Amino acid sequence: MGQRTIEFMLITGFKQKITIENTASVLEIKERLHNHYFSHFPIKTMKFIANGKEINNYENIPNDISTIMLAIIPITCNEH
Repeated sequence: MGQRTIEFMLITGFKQKITIENTASVLEIKERLHNHYFSHFPIKTMKFIANGKEINNYENIPNDISTIMLAIIPITCNEH
């Protein structure tokens, strides 16, 4: 198992490093980011991008990745 540190970077240049379990899914990491650092961003708006590809919620972050772009994608609400 084990842990490692991943750096998340927003397009604004803001960076946040967190230590994750190697077995943590992307969705678990998004929940942690939302609960501790980015509570103003809903989980469903967060997209992880590494090596030019989006990482799916049920995947693990590949071991060779240490920096992830955290894209915030606005959600359109058709109810208003």
